[in-house]
Amino acid sequence: MSGLYLTITGYTGTAGVMLASRPPVVIDADPWLRSCRLPYCTLARFRAMRVGDVYLLVDFDGPGIVPAVGGRGAVHLERERGAYVLGAVWTLHLCRNASRRGHLWVPATHFRILSGRRLELLGDKGPGAPLDGLRLASVVLRRAALLSRWARASGEQGAGGSWDRPSTALSPQFFHRRAGTEIAAAAVWLERLRGPALTVGKEVA
Repeated sequence: MSGLYLTITGYTGTAGVMLASRPPVVIDADPWLRSCRLPYCTLARFRAMRVGDVYLLVDFDGPGIVPAVGGRGAVHLERERGAYVLGAVWTLHLCRNASRRGHLWVPATHFRILSGRRLELLGDKGPGAPLDGLRLASVVLRRAALLSRWARASGEQGAGGSWDRPSTALSPQFFHRRAGTEIAAAAVWLERLRGPALTVGKEVA
């Protein structure tokens, strides 16, 4: 998980969070949850996390941009003292329009959960940076939810699953780790969706 984080200046050891050099940004959590295809009870699960807990919302392997290199889709949330840290990555090469679906990397977006189902975004990169992190993480979650629906429609229950099965391979869930067999089930099914090979354009004389 540490590979998804960037080292950012401004860390304080006493509070254990990133101190914002500008006024914090506060947003309503419910529209963001809807954009992530997550139920409203998600916020209660976040509140129940203890310091040091790491939840993987999605975590699966699949075809990469070249056959020799695998891709990955993952969104994880860590509880630190005084804040939550959200990170995400998407390096999968799937479906015929894969070349239009760029790789995403969301390093260490910090936020607090306030009363009234609000999120206070923290950071020293300006007010737009945490919002960008939440937006990009929601893109990864939407892509995973779409793949999950496709898997269920094709009869691949091992890859698609549902909310009443918390150890499925593609559905957005909350868990500490997955069994290797479930990750394998997703990888086998996703191989059918491998995007077209990249072509090298002709050189211009």
